Amino acid sequence: MKRYARGTGAGSGGSFRSKGATCLLRWIPLALGLALSGILGAQGQPPSAPVSRIVTVGVNKDYPPFEYLDPTGEVAGWDVEMFREAARIAGIRAQFVHGSWAEIREQFERGEIDALAGMLWSEERAKSVEFTRAHMDVLYGIYVRGLDSGTALEDFKGRKILVEERSLVHEEMVRLGYADDLIPVESEPETLRRLAQGEGDCAIAPLLIGNEWNSHREPLDVTPSRALLFRGRLCFAVRKGDTDLARTLDLALGKILTSGQYDRLWGSVFPKKNTASTATPPLAYWLLLPVGGALLVAAAWYYTIRRQVVKKTLFIKEELQRSEAMREVLANSELLYRSAIEATKGVPYRLRYDNPDDPTDREGHYEFLGEGIEALVGVPASQLDWKTMGTIAHYTYDGGQTTQEELQSRAKLYRTGKLPRWHGEFAVRHPDGTVRWLQDDAIPVLDESAQRVIGSLGILHDITERKESERRIRSLNSELEARVRERTSDLQRTVSDLESFTYTVAHDLREPIRAISLLAGLIKEDSSTQVEPMTIDSLDRIEQSAQRLSRLVDGMLKLSRVSRTEISKEDVDLSAIAEDVAAHLMALRPYRDLRFRIEPDVLAHGDPDLLRSLVENLLSNAAKFSCQVEQPLIEFGVTESKGRRVYFVKDNGVGFDPRYADKLFRPFERLHDSSDFPGSGVGLATVQRVVERHGGTVWASSGSGEGATFFFELGSDDNQATPPSPLE
Repeated sequence: MKRYARGTGAGSGGSFRSKGATCLLRWIPLALGLALSGILGAQGQPPSAPVSRIVTVGVNKDYPPFEYLDPTGEVAGWDVEMFREAARIAGIRAQFVHGSWAEIREQFERGEIDALAGMLWSEERAKSVEFTRAHMDVLYGIYVRGLDSGTALEDFKGRKILVEERSLVHEEMVRLGYADDLIPVESEPETLRRLAQGEGDCAIAPLLIGNEWNSHREPLDVTPSRALLFRGRLCFAVRKGDTDLARTLDLALGKILTSGQYDRLWGSVFPKKNTASTATPPLAYWLLLPVGGALLVAAAWYYTIRRQVVKKTLFIKEELQRSEAMREVLANSELLYRSAIEATKGVPYRLRYDNPDDPTDREGHYEFLGEGIEALVGVPASQLDWKTMGTIAHYTYDGGQTTQEELQSRAKLYRTGKLPRWHGEFAVRHPDGTVRWLQDDAIPVLDESAQRVIGSLGILHDITERKESERRIRSLNSELEARVRERTSDLQRTVSDLESFTYTVAHDLREPIRAISLLAGLIKEDSSTQVEPMTIDSLDRIEQSAQRLSRLVDGMLKLSRVSRTEISKEDVDLSAIAEDVAAHLMALRPYRDLRFRIEPDVLAHGDPDLLRSLVENLLSNAAKFSCQVEQPLIEFGVTESKGRRVYFVKDNGVGFDPRYADKLFRPFERLHDSSDFPGSGVGLATVQRVVERHGGTVWASSGSGEGATFFFELGSDDNQATPPSPLE
């Protein structure tokens, strides 16, 4: 460690004997002091604890003599030595990092540093930092240059004041309204250097730093004013919320202050100057030396005892203040606790296990911290132990009845600390026959080693009204479900009857419609009958209408068959069906210019006949709306979306307006004029019915004049053997 004492050398005018005597006189007080220190420190330094934690500590590199870097680049100073000693006592391995005060403050606030070796306490800082007790008072003064007449802070209002950036002085000066007058710099020694160089009108720094600079470093033309600005309390600081580290360091500081180690550390960091005289002592000095030595020992003893008494008195006062503050906090916490308990209408309890080492033992005693337990369980608190509670409580867990084995298994996990929280509901039958439902929430209480569960802290709530409400809701839900099933059955019968009626009507209409068409054709072809041109035109219209009606009836029959057909699923090669349908369509005159791009080996799992009808309707629909464009192209394939196979049919035809996409799959709905695109109007409705019978969905996307793409999936049991290809 770097020492700041500066000694004075011996004179050269005396004899060897005088020099020897002077040297002896110099060593006698030192020997007496060492002996006295040995007596006072007989109890020795506090013992070291085994290392239990590694802590990163921030050190201000330019804050001598409190914190600084020695010539080898190692951290040193009063704060560093105090933290090292406290860490040794507490079993902490301190890893020091250094930087400017602003840098280590930022690292501390970002959580990169666990503690600061020194930080001045303030009420505002205590809101975001955990402080230990103070281990030193730091006196701050106003430094001026030369013979500046300013002696008080008010004299420098409107003038430039040098302060350390983000220091307590900086924060307090801003709070006092001097923000516009401040010049923040990197360190407090830097404030004195800049003041001596002519920058600013004054500087605020600790008096000990100014004395250190002028006494042991280069003297500066700056002097402190006669007024003391304020006194700061120097403490260790740790991050907010790390109360364990703060308490550990605080206890270690207490041991340092009460063991005499504080004085030894002080003497090592701030050694006294050697001011021994070089003159030869007279004979009387030799004669009085034993008496003076005895008086010196007595005075030193008295001074040391008095200092220890003062320190212990201050320590006791601080502890009393802490105890008073703790009592106030406990009183407020108890008031808040009781208010919370009253608001929740619960009964808190403490359960102590008689045999904590046996997780199966049911012996234990309750201590109820509120009133009303007898109203909850029907048994007076004085007669209620853990075994009694186990006999009257019928537990449930997660909404179901818990077996005795399950309850014992959960209790064992809880008793061994493997279940961090107990939650259960149980019913209690009172002596008068009434049943109350209670909710039990508890957490385990551990012993000092934090390895063994010795009890529980919990709270009991009356949930009888909630349970009754749940029972009524379940009853209403059951009634509603029964009513829905009945209505659904009625609806299914109605739909089935309607489908049967539709099928019967459509089937019976086929013959009359075919007869009308046939008769109209025969009348036109009968050459023996003289028929007027107007009549011929009317007969053509009758024949065309009959043909349209016939297609409509055929579509209705197909749609009805899709709903009535029994499904028999197997693996189906959709690519082969698409190739077959494409060949059939290209053989028809309107579709000779069509081009098809069909992905090979597209397999699906479903009914072969229904899937053929599905592919036929989608490809025929695409052909009908694409044949009028140049270079019509129809694509068929499969892709994947969210882990499911999605089949598609894509064309570059006229498309449709997306606003009317919801009408596409309705029977007999048309988005285009029937004269331009003839059809029955049930093709896409048939597609939807087939997909739904396979448990899938169908949808389409398009823009007017941009072609259309129809997608469909066939449910969860669709064949996944063939990996899908991406949609181009």
